[in-house]
Amino acid sequence: YKLWKMHWEFCLAHEAQLESSSSLVSLWERALVTLHTFPRVWMEYLEYAHEKSSMDPTQLRHLANRALEAIPVTQHDKIWPVLLKYYQST
Repeated sequence: YKLWKMHWEFCLAHEAQLESSSSLVSLWERALVTLHTFPRVWMEYLEYAHEKSSMDPTQLRHLANRALEAIPVTQHDKIWPVLLKYYQST
């Protein structure tokens, strides 16, 4: 987890030098291959997708559904604040 976190923080800090936001989306997807049960990874990805990515609302909704399906029900309370922030802003 720590290596992936350092990697995405580095990429976010140098986002201006990257070709497009699809590079960062690809980074999150690669991290989720092994870290799909970590709520913190999903929270960071959802926040990025909502604030900076060019995802349309349908893609963002599918991403939220994937997050809720992947993590245990006992940890859904960690994801809901991020989702509520998005739904309240639209």
